[in-house]
Amino acid sequence: MPGAGEMRETWGTPGSGEMKESWGTPGSEMATGEDNNEFFMDFLQTLLVGSPEELYEGPLGKYDVNADAKAALTELKSCIDGLQPEHKAELIKLLVQVLGSEDGA
Repeated sequence: MPGAGEMRETWGTPGSGEMKESWGTPGSEMATGEDNNEFFMDFLQTLLVGSPEELYEGPLGKYDVNADAKAALTELKSCIDGLQPEHKAELIKLLVQVLGSEDGA
């Protein structure tokens, strides 16, 4: 697992046999599961109730997000924003429940 702010992926041309991924930088510490959970929960919370800009300034602020990933995240955010209000409310309630159970751990 990469350290916070240390995840880097490098991909070759599809079908070229060059596909690879590299995580972190030499000598960097690996993230704990707790770090990953915190990132995921921050990311999900911002995705549900924030703006795309808040994603890039907040949870993704440590990462170099390319234009294609930004376009995909903007489209995903648009889909979430297009959910029926009761469905979005249920997702938010689920997030609050998960966050509450982590606080008690």
